[in-house]
Amino acid sequence: MDIADGFHIQANSLPEGYIPIHISVEGPKGVTAPPFTYPTPEPLSTASLADELNVYTGSIQPQTPVTFKVRENVTQTLNIDSHACSDSDCLLPESHTIELNTKWFPNP
Repeated sequence: MDIADGFHIQANSLPEGYIPIHISVEGPKGVTAPPFTYPTPEPLSTASLADELNVYTGSIQPQTPVTFKVRENVTQTLNIDSHACSDSDCLLPESHTIELNTKWFPNP
């Protein structure tokens, strides 16, 4: 996930009132994914904030293992909620949904 130059997104450990990144996977019965793990955030302090925030900049690769207990093609839904800010302004929070079509191939 690439974050535009000059912007950051908030990590999960934040003071109340801030919006952290949240990514989840939904799938049919037999497809499971635990909560995503995120890289170590970096601290951010600015003159316009009273709080120090944990944020991500640049490029990050959140990860989760997906377990398939089905032997068929499935569609999973990837949900991404984030809130991008610069040192002086914040954009509106965003939510994105991506459909992932996964094909099952039997072992020979």
